[in-house]
Amino acid sequence: MNPTGKVTYISLSADDPAIDAAFGTAIAAVRAELGKSHALHVAGETRPGHVVIDSSNPTDARQVVARVAGAGEADLRDAVAAARAAVPAWSARPW
Repeated sequence: MNPTGKVTYISLSADDPAIDAAFGTAIAAVRAELGKSHALHVAGETRPGHVVIDSSNPTDARQVVARVAGAGEADLRDAVAAARAAVPAWSARPW
């Protein structure tokens, strides 16, 4: 990734300084989150997981985008049970 590159907006008729600034701010915010660890969330419960899996940038495998918790068998069983329990409520949604 070239950190000095400038984003261009092909769909706009001219560069927009406000959009460019907002994009730059958003990129900085995302960069600050790179490499952080993330726990599992199963049935409304936060869990540490059983292993840590590094998720790498597909264009630069040296860069770790996130470290995520890997689920174990009990986590999987609990997640499937929670999903099945949620089906009636989600099925009743008007959309």
